Amino acid sequence: MRYFFKLSINPADKELYISRHQNIWPEMLEELKKAGIRNYSLFLKGNDVYGYWECDDLESTMRILKDSRVNEKWQESMKGIITGRDDIIPSPYEEVFHMD
Repeated sequence: MRYFFKLSINPADKELYISRHQNIWPEMLEELKKAGIRNYSLFLKGNDVYGYWECDDLESTMRILKDSRVNEKWQESMKGIITGRDDIIPSPYEEVFHMD
């Protein structure tokens, strides 16, 4: 399934947010893959970040990330940069069109 989420970042930390994701820890990438996440993208507009990913079992994916020490350290490193989490739990949306 395809999932989306939205969060906001501190305007003063925009470049840091971009840099962190352009230089994501290899071990964090492995954790995301281990959790079953694929085709993961982040889009930035102003201070809003829109995320998209695909996974087969959201409950299992979220449990693996919740239990991950690497993810815990990553989230800790992002504290203060991320200021708002409107819909941080990825949500399925009704697909009305798709083209590969």
